[in-house]
Amino acid sequence: MDTETKSEVPERIGRKYPHAPITEAIIELRVKPSRDVDILECRTAFDSVRSQFTDAKELRMMHAEFMGGQHVGAHATQSAIGYVLRSEEFRQVITASPDKFSFSQLPPYDSWEVFCPAVRRMWDLYVAKISPEKVIRVATRFVNRIEIPLPVTDLGEYFRTAPLISPKMSQELSGAFMQLQLPQKDIDCTVLLTEALLGAGDSTVAFVLDIDIFDESREFPVNNVIWERLNQFRRRKNEIFEACITDRVRDLIS
Repeated sequence: MDTETKSEVPERIGRKYPHAPITEAIIELRVKPSRDVDILECRTAFDSVRSQFTDAKELRMMHAEFMGGQHVGAHATQSAIGYVLRSEEFRQVITASPDKFSFSQLPPYDSWEVFCPAVRRMWDLYVAKISPEKVIRVATRFVNRIEIPLPVTDLGEYFRTAPLISPKMSQELSGAFMQLQLPQKDIDCTVLLTEALLGAGDSTVAFVLDIDIFDESREFPVNNVIWERLNQFRRRKNEIFEACITDRVRDLIS
């Protein structure tokens, strides 16, 4: 088992792997509206990039009401709360509502230096149209899918943070799910670390390493401060990723 510490391998933090396992990268900003926003504005905000985001659909919420007593019944309605816009090949997704903006990058993911400016361009369009008063939640999330060759007898050979089975029990594992909420007091945010072992294929089994970093403890002005915060989160995400994996995984994605 790999026992190295993060401080022993600082050169790995932020390393760009040739076969990076990122299946989705997300930046989400929740806002406090400064006015009543027409839902349609969440689509027209992106009219200038309609040739890039060719698929636009309403984001809808269902409301259900159940009644008991003498008159038992149920009633359901739905209403539009925003828009979801997808690029032509569905590799980029914008979700926009009066109180939230998010941008997702699906494979292939290039780099933070490409991803973050792309998000910021779309955010600027959203701000110009919606005019949010403040940002009340800043978050970035990276979902990694790592294919581990079968047979796997010890997850610890690949991951330094993983479900631990008592040696008094059978070590055979067909699935797993673990979630940890980790306060990051040094930079005043929270990490939600989720790991899952999915079904096995013919020769590999998929392991999901999902790193979600957020700050909802304060309000931010609508300016460069939020991007500085996101850069902090990106650095912490890289540290956590490297801390969770061993050289066996590095060999697989290099």
